[in-house]
Parts: sequence; structure tokens; C-alpha cells
Amino acid sequence: MVEGIGMENRLAELFPIQSIGPLIGGAILWFALNYLYIAPNLIGPRLAAKYYTPACLAAVKDGRQAFQSETASLIEAFKKQQVALAEGLQRQMQQGVAGVFGMMLGGRPGSAEYFRKHGDTVQEWGNSIAGMGSPAIAERLRTEQRAFETQLAAREREAKKGIVYTAPAQFCGCVITEGMKERVDLAAFTATLRLYTPPAIRRFEDGTMLHEAKACGTPPTAA
Repeated sequence: MVEGIGMENRLAELFPIQSIGPLIGGAILWFALNYLYIAPNLIGPRLAAKYYTPACLAAVKDGRQAFQSETASLIEAFKKQQVALAEGLQRQMQQGVAGVFGMMLGGRPGSAEYFRKHGDTVQEWGNSIAGMGSPAIAERLRTEQRAFETQLAAREREAKKGIVYTAPAQFCGCVITEGMKERVDLAAFTATLRLYTPPAIRRFEDGTMLHEAKACGTPPTAA
């Protein structure tokens, strides 16, 4: 019996409940106050307005600019490709006509003298005949254009998959609302005076919350 009382006294010395009890109670009360009121009604909205919402809007803006820039680069590259294709097809047509005239007159007696006298006329004939191939060239270019436009449309459809909110403000509002539902994390963040960064807050800060708030869909970068 005496031994049991001695053990209790030693435990009391190591863990002075009477002394730390109020501290523990105060910590619990402080956390409860943060959970019920301070975090969701005071600190959370301020953090969202000052940091999280502007960061979300900036991320969506950057994503849109990147998508538009990539689209513009694709269009510019295609235009250059079309010019090169048109020039190549025209060159092939002219070379083909020149080859035909060469086979018809080349090496024949008097052909050199003929070309000296009538070279310009022959060239005009060649250009006229080559020009007759312009509709075929134009059709080829239109075919390439249609194929490219189909690819662009498919790219845009793919980028728009999963978008729920097309307006950045609506999307970011949804993301903030979903993130703030993690009341325990938010309370832990505010109760520790921001010394401890829980997972939900970390996702806000590193931007991953934009892609993890499933109820909000994907960022409207292509909207």
C-alpha cells in the first residue's frame, strides 16, 4: 500500500496535473475557439482574400496565357508550313513543265537557236501551263488547312474536358470554399499562429489545391 502511494507521488512530481491541467485546458479551449469561430470566420477569409484567391486567379491567368501562346505558335508554324508547301508545289509544277519542253526540243537541230530567239515566249508558255495547276495547289492547301483546323478543335476540346466553371473568379471561389472545408487543418494553422502548416494550407500555398478540388473541375485555362 505504501509502495503504491509512493508511486503515485513520483508520478505527480513528474506530471503535475494541477499545474499543467489549466495549460492543457486552455490549449483545448483555444483550439476549439479557432475551430468554431476564429479560423472559419476571421483568419480564413482574410487569408483567402489577401493570398489564396489572388494566387489562384494569377495561376489561371498564367495557364490561359500559356495555352493561347502555344496555340498562336502552332498557327504561326502552320502558316510557314503552308507557304513552304505552296512554293514547293509551284516549283515542282514549273520544273515538270520545263522538263517537258526540254524533252520536246532539247538536243534537236536548231533548238539552241530557237531558245535564244523565243526563250521568253517559251518561258511564258511554261508559266501559263504551270499556272493551270494553281487550282490543284489551292485545293491541296485547303485540305491541309482543314486538317489543321480539325487538330486545333480537338486540342481545344481536350483542354476543356473537366471544366466546370469557365470564369476564373467562380473557379477560384469554389477552390477556396473546398479548401476551407478542412476545418481542423485551418484551425491548427491559426491556433499555432501559423507556425505549423497543415496539409490543406500547404496545398493552398504550393498551388496543388487548384487540381485537387475535384468538385470545382479543372482550371479554365482553355475556356
